[in-house]
Amino acid sequence: MKVRCSNLDSPFQHPTRLGFKVKVDCYLSRCSKFPDEIAVSHCPVEMLFWGVLEGDPEVRSFVPQSHRFYLGTERYTSDIYYKKRGRRIIAELKSEKDFIDFEEKSSLIREFLKSTLYEFKHITNESIRERETFARNWLTISRTLITSTDINTVTATEEVLDRLSAASSVAVGDIIDMQSRVENCQLEIALFRLANIGKVHLSLDHSILSADTEVRLCD
Repeated sequence: MKVRCSNLDSPFQHPTRLGFKVKVDCYLSRCSKFPDEIAVSHCPVEMLFWGVLEGDPEVRSFVPQSHRFYLGTERYTSDIYYKKRGRRIIAELKSEKDFIDFEEKSSLIREFLKSTLYEFKHITNESIRERETFARNWLTISRTLITSTDINTVTATEEVLDRLSAASSVAVGDIIDMQSRVENCQLEIALFRLANIGKVHLSLDHSILSADTEVRLCD
């Protein structure tokens, strides 16, 4: 079967057809690693995966609904594209059982991509839901980052790093007065920017971001 991709080297978010919007639950979000558009997902798990990518400092950007493939006469749009450690990953998100019926299509796409710089990856909904708390935390942080791009945090960044250098581990509340977040907004944004690029680690896997969240410098 002939396989082609209309935009392999120029991923962009393909518009969701109106008929498909009626069939699925669409979710919209602003994301710091997809800053130029409103990101559109077709199910809650897709949006959660954005949060997982937002919290991965090795991922600098991603594109939802990124590539349009033609498999014979059938059209397929990939769920997401992202780069990590130099790898160019086009991914499909499904439940484990749904990937069984998707295998033939996957094989065709993988064969097509063999001679390119791209790889096609299966990511299960189950593996994403295991990181739901982490993902939701990072979706919240991402919305802060995307709405504060014009705020200068040079001095605040130095203050955050100085506080973390003075102790092996501190809590968010030791850096930010949660009762005066407006007055402390530069410190909060600086902390989130440092976490976003992997300079500091926030313990966000098992509990919602709060004053008690542990913060430490990355190794």
